[in-house]
Amino acid sequence: MSHLLEVKDLKKHFPLKRSWLGQATGKVHAVDGVSFHVERGETLSLVGESGCGKSTVGRSVLRLFDLTAGEVRLDGQRIDNLSARQLRPMRQKLQVVFQDPFASLNPRMTVAQVLAEPIENFEPHLSEQAQRARVERLLDLVRLPRAAILMSSRAASASASASRAHWLRIPSS
Repeated sequence: MSHLLEVKDLKKHFPLKRSWLGQATGKVHAVDGVSFHVERGETLSLVGESGCGKSTVGRSVLRLFDLTAGEVRLDGQRIDNLSARQLRPMRQKLQVVFQDPFASLNPRMTVAQVLAEPIENFEPHLSEQAQRARVERLLDLVRLPRAAILMSSRAASASASASRAHWLRIPSS
């Protein structure tokens, strides 16, 4: 049986500044040879010093960055070589919880809009009423009051009724 998520020899190098001819003058080895696997029911946390590559690993696994080298498999299927169109259904199964939830929330959007956005993207066939019901269930799941639906994410994040832990859960709901 295959692992739920398997990462083999992940490498992500970023070019240093470019010369006047447009060529990279060097590269930063942000991630160089990371391997791990996650079984069903397990949770993986990447822990380390600031700047050590945790976010780069997460973004690379999600394919927000193209890999320099390595393989990423989800349910046994390679996803590091999929096109954006092929990758779209896989993205429903992947998430990263970033260290600063407030930076990952759009302050111009209401909490309802933040929660509804992935529902609209991945389940466009749902009616507005069904989307609202799903948003309300998500609020219940993370124990936020229903009144949060109408609040902007900025105002809600400053609210005494929502702890930092609540806001860490919103982008990943």
